Amino acid sequence: MPAYVAMARRTADRAIAAGRLRPVDAERLLDVLADPRQEVQA
Repeated sequence: MPAYVAMARRTADRAIAAGRLRPVDAERLLDVLADPRQEVQA
């Protein structure tokens, strides 16, 4: 499962970089895909 999460996160990052996905639209998806071991910065 971690490999699929990593692929989804990289795909979203590439789509944002290419201008195909706006960061605001990807925010919730990236939140779900975030590494749970990392602290959330407020």
